Amino acid sequence: MKARTKSEWLDWYAAHGGSKDLELHPDEIVYFHPEHGLLSYLRHDDILEVHHMFGDGK
Repeated sequence: MKARTKSEWLDWYAAHGGSKDLELHPDEIVYFHPEHGLLSYLRHDDILEVHHMFGDGK
């Protein structure tokens, strides 16, 4: 996939069935990669809880 800004990825997410107003938990960690998409997660001790993931899956 081509490189996109966070805003462009959010627009892509909304166009593919997601919410235009993505709400994140205050402690949620966001990992963003321009060419692959966005991932958000929370950490609870040794547990990783993924909340949102969209992009090319790599």
